Amino acid sequence: MSDLDYNLGPLLIGIVVSTALYGVNCLKVYQYYTTHTKHDGRALKLFVTAVAVLDTLHVVLLTHALYDYSITNFGNYEVDRLMTWSLIVQFLVGSVLATAAQLFFGYRLHRVLSALGKKRHHVPVLICGCSLAQLACAIVYVVNGVRVRRTSNPQIPMTTTVLGLNVMCDMFISVGMLYYPRMIRQVGSRKVRSLADRLQIYNTITFLLPTKLAIAAMIVFLASMYNLVYIPIYFVLIRTYTWSCLSLLNAREHYRGTVFDSMVNTDVDTSTTVLITEKASIAETEGEPAMVRHGNWTFEASAVDPDVSYACPNDFED
Repeated sequence: MSDLDYNLGPLLIGIVVSTALYGVNCLKVYQYYTTHTKHDGRALKLFVTAVAVLDTLHVVLLTHALYDYSITNFGNYEVDRLMTWSLIVQFLVGSVLATAAQLFFGYRLHRVLSALGKKRHHVPVLICGCSLAQLACAIVYVVNGVRVRRTSNPQIPMTTTVLGLNVMCDMFISVGMLYYPRMIRQVGSRKVRSLADRLQIYNTITFLLPTKLAIAAMIVFLASMYNLVYIPIYFVLIRTYTWSCLSLLNAREHYRGTVFDSMVNTDVDTSTTVLITEKASIAETEGEPAMVRHGNWTFEASAVDPDVSYACPNDFED
């Protein structure tokens, strides 16, 4: 097989698949802004906007790289030995996008641990450390890549470090998302425990895909270091970071008024009391829907369990 099969071929496959997933992400962004922003503050909306812009920029860079290889340099079979500038820069954009998603999930876990009264937040700290470290390594990779620009010299130590840190970070997130619903079970009623079980399944599905793809990209790169065979998996991995964040945010409506809101809404006032109890005051007026009131929060009774009071993080006390 020629160098085209190992370099331009994987690039084409990766762009086609990742662009299809970009369409899915665009739909999720549309759903978020049209349906799921009612309870969100400006910071969270700006975060979603930034993620969407980075996702779009990544697709634009990939498209430019494919155009440069297949159209601008058509017939030049030596060009596939060089990495065009857009293919190098996309690595940095992808790392920024991955870091944004990982820090989002790390902060989410931090809020959950704070709500449960835990003083030591080792997992969120590890997540932030690995994520920022891989971003720093990605910057070094791009600086060196612009200078070298050869696919036959792929900066093996730096690429391995970036992919390895991504794997570690994603595994920490997956472990945390599997573990914290078990902690909620210890402080909730039977119905809350049932909700925690469903959350555990949903969280596993949400971030397990990026974790598996990160591991796969690492393995394929180590098996084929001197070509771009791993690149389709990496492109899809970047797309799933956006997908996981938006899927999580858009799923909140399904759990609105439940303990799930205390974990995913990162813009809720942290001074609001968090309690999961067996009592709630229900105010019902003629012609008005029954409402459940707790502190500064009010929910329609139809949207919540009237036997349970809900709020958002911050006061589970030991």
